[in-house]
Amino acid sequence: MVAPTPRAIVALVVQHPFLAVLGVIASLGLWINYTRFSTRRRFASDLARWHSREERGEKGGDFKPPQMPYTIPWIGNSIEFFGTGPMDFWAMFTTKFPAKMGMYRLILGGDVMNLTMDQTAVRGLFNSKFIMRDEFVVDILVRSFGMDRKHAIVFESNKEVKRIPHEYLLNTDRVNELTKKFSEVLRNQIRQSPAEQTVNLLEWVSQNMFFASTTALFGSGVFEMYPDLHDDFWKLTPSIVALLMKVPKFWRPDGYIIRDRLVDGLARWQDEMLKRSGGEPEDPITGESWEPIYGARYSRARQRMYAKCGVSTRSRASADLGILFALAGNAVPLTGWVLLHILCPQNGEPLLRDIKAEVEAALKPDGSGEFDAVKLCNSPQLLSVYHEALRRYVDLVLARNITEDITFTFDDGRKTTIKQGEMAMLSTNVSHHNPESWQEPEKFCPYRFLQGGMDNPEEAARCPVFSSQDSFGKLIPFGGGRTGCPGRKFAQQEIMAGVAMVLMSFDIDVITYVDGEGKPTEEYPQGMSHYPGSGVLQRIGDVKVTLRRKHTA
Repeated sequence: MVAPTPRAIVALVVQHPFLAVLGVIASLGLWINYTRFSTRRRFASDLARWHSREERGEKGGDFKPPQMPYTIPWIGNSIEFFGTGPMDFWAMFTTKFPAKMGMYRLILGGDVMNLTMDQTAVRGLFNSKFIMRDEFVVDILVRSFGMDRKHAIVFESNKEVKRIPHEYLLNTDRVNELTKKFSEVLRNQIRQSPAEQTVNLLEWVSQNMFFASTTALFGSGVFEMYPDLHDDFWKLTPSIVALLMKVPKFWRPDGYIIRDRLVDGLARWQDEMLKRSGGEPEDPITGESWEPIYGARYSRARQRMYAKCGVSTRSRASADLGILFALAGNAVPLTGWVLLHILCPQNGEPLLRDIKAEVEAALKPDGSGEFDAVKLCNSPQLLSVYHEALRRYVDLVLARNITEDITFTFDDGRKTTIKQGEMAMLSTNVSHHNPESWQEPEKFCPYRFLQGGMDNPEEAARCPVFSSQDSFGKLIPFGGGRTGCPGRKFAQQEIMAGVAMVLMSFDIDVITYVDGEGKPTEEYPQGMSHYPGSGVLQRIGDVKVTLRRKHTA
């Protein structure tokens, strides 16, 4: 039989285009079904071998992470990843895929991701010198925050990008300055509030903390130039991951629209502040700790770096939007969750009473109303609730580029190698809800991080001793190692100061929970639907309270 020539095939397509289309559709269908069948069969085989190994009690040896089954090549597991509920993908993952396996391979948008959950392997990843996040950060700046790619590459390759956060966000004196300004702004907000008001507490916290945090960082001019910054910012946060994963504009147009509006608004602020500063921000080292044009030393150091990099006003605005998301975008909602659990009637009066006592003990004796940051951040029961909120409500995906082949050792002695050019992926949700690592992982326990807190919470509360022993590699809200979040120190002080000021400034009467429409309900506020890895869970619902301002506030 003679094979048809290319010319004959073209002629057939021209004469019978409908049949040609059907042929293409049939071929795609066969390809997709074959992919679905083969990946599921391969995964079932890998899982069966692993179970057999477990039954025989085998330890050590080489291990190849199984590939999660998928249906469409290149797209891979992206369809499952972009579920509609806040925990849909991770709930499915933890149900179908044993955590003891330690590592799985996913395909997201064509990229091979090695999702790691084994505690020993996570520690090895954090300690490795062959992991980088530069490419990942460039993608975030470009896709999520609208920065020009050329500018993002120049920006991220500048050594100042890594030096500035370490100098201004990890240095104790600089962080204390920033926290002091944040507290000053929030205290003024509280003093200007009505003597008595009935509010939805988490929304009130969001409005006032966001204003204080952003003013402390960027100066007082930002809200003057962009009055709707708060509302627009919180509209963007659910779309951050969708933008990063290149979800088409026709599928999620609201994310692209609100991002561009935020960048435009911050660009207007950039232009105006540049005029007011005479073309150059005040020196971050020799100048004041805070000034109204560009705010904190950290912000001024970044503005000077932008000028050296030669990036446009719009790219500067994109970079500042990224900083706003990293700092305020996570600290503000987490403050709300911490307060909610402290005030929650189900946790009982003793928790509120004891934390108020800790907070009061951290007040400076000079009558200024300021807190001793060291005492406040070492208050054991408040610290326990803070860490439990990090465990329960932080949903981040940490992706790192592998620059050289890395061999990881697992808890049971197995070894696996991730090849250069692939990516390692950590999920705080998977790590923080892993039943192999945590007792009753789905339960919020305010005493979990006190010694004996899970076994005898009442006894632990009587003589509280904070303990995060053995949590390295399990509790990873800020990542870890060389690529850990440099803003973690300020985030903790900001959250604890925010909680302390609310508790000390008001007598608070809890009225009722309210749902997403503001109607009374008996249901506790829940996390908002979002894509996996979107940061601290935004809430649906709130708690209605009466705030009576104390005379000492």
